[in-house]
Amino acid sequence: MTATAAAAAKPGAPVDPEPPRRRATVKDWINRSLLVLIAILVVVAAFVLPRIYDAKYQVRDRGVGAAQPAPVLSPDQEALYVDKTVTSAAHPGAVVEGKDGYYFLGDTQNANFSQAVGRRAYSPAEVDQEAGALRAQQVYLASQGIPLAFVVAPAKWEIYPDKLPAWTDGLPMTHIFDQLRKAYPDLPLVDVRQDLRDARKTADTYSPMNSHWTDYGAAVAFEGIAAWLEKHAQSIGAVPVPKVDGVQTKPDYNNELDPLYGIKGTNPWTVPQYSAPLPGYQLTLAGGQPAQVPGGTAIDASTMPAETSNPAAPNKKRVLVLADSTTTALSPLLAATFAETKMVRHYLDAPGLAPSVPQLVADFKPDLVLYSMTERHFNQPLADGPVWDGANRFTASKDTVASWPQADPDACSGPANLSQPLTCRVDAGTAVALKVTATSDKPADVQLTAGDHKVALHLGSGPSTTYAVLPSQIAKNDIVMTAITAGASANITGVEIRAVT
Repeated sequence: MTATAAAAAKPGAPVDPEPPRRRATVKDWINRSLLVLIAILVVVAAFVLPRIYDAKYQVRDRGVGAAQPAPVLSPDQEALYVDKTVTSAAHPGAVVEGKDGYYFLGDTQNANFSQAVGRRAYSPAEVDQEAGALRAQQVYLASQGIPLAFVVAPAKWEIYPDKLPAWTDGLPMTHIFDQLRKAYPDLPLVDVRQDLRDARKTADTYSPMNSHWTDYGAAVAFEGIAAWLEKHAQSIGAVPVPKVDGVQTKPDYNNELDPLYGIKGTNPWTVPQYSAPLPGYQLTLAGGQPAQVPGGTAIDASTMPAETSNPAAPNKKRVLVLADSTTTALSPLLAATFAETKMVRHYLDAPGLAPSVPQLVADFKPDLVLYSMTERHFNQPLADGPVWDGANRFTASKDTVASWPQADPDACSGPANLSQPLTCRVDAGTAVALKVTATSDKPADVQLTAGDHKVALHLGSGPSTTYAVLPSQIAKNDIVMTAITAGASANITGVEIRAVT
């Protein structure tokens, strides 16, 4: 006990006045606290804010999984691969010959054979990128009551691994589809691989000299797709499947390797025999008039966009189909099952040609959005995650800070046709999401610049809608739009800017 405390403890003892040094102690405490606070702010600025920025302004939903780096080929395996597919190959880079007369596309087609043996797999960052883009699109569609189904049409090497050449034994065999399903098991990915493997007991689901499923393979896949939809997209109701009674084999049909690479050979092709003929439907091709076509008529992807109408269909819903060549064999079943469909090439393998999916959704108002993508197109991860993230954040906000030209004709200045830059001014004091509408005579890109921040906005052919997000420290700048696709006639029809958190 100190002398002061002892004196204070005695009855009747005088109490000493407050020592002057106590005020100094409080002052020192305040100074030390300020120093600590400053240090904390420095740490926050250096380490925490960048992570907050990433969490807010990038595609944020990373799912529940943890993607791991894929195994890589050893130097000896790499040398073997290059020798067998390029150096000593009969068709270098184009085609790989397997067992029993089966051929597989090579790496000139979306790194197809590298994907087959695990030479091309996703990095953890690519897994996150693909999953984030899919999830963001799913969230956007769900906000409008529209389910998303992303059908992966398996590569032939998934269903016929026993036909791969013997020299591939021992290679990693990591497949991107499996990486995604393992890291993000709840993505809306429709997996029909096992259905197609099991159906081989009845008849072949792929052919030796074509990379696509056969017509019978497509029928097997459609049954799996219907089962997935009934479980995961219940809002569209029952999806009846035409009953297959048997399989007929065309002895030589649809050898795609002959016109592509001059590889001759017979190609048995399996065709389902339905218990009842598929119903006819009305088909409208791009720029054409509606025409009644017989049931079973396939729609080649090269003729899309295409619309079908079938009032007698067992399911009365409207389906937007984002398609590629695998959709051709599915198209008669889609047209027979759903009252209306709109089939449009997705160009996931060539994003510069991609349509504006938000615009298609706004125009067609589907009950379901269904992608049909051949597996090798995984080679190029989806790059439109920021667009869908922008769409979600724009939709969630009601705080419009500028709307050009309708509500705020002075918010932007410059020619709408982008012959010169179009400049929009906003000082929201917070992050902003932009909705940009436009028309273009062909697919085109527009560069959006705010300070040192640049975003490429993709426009489809015809009307387009796209989205972008600018963080708060960037949104205080002028937003400048310039054309970057030579020869495109693009016209900005509207810009709406909303404050977002």
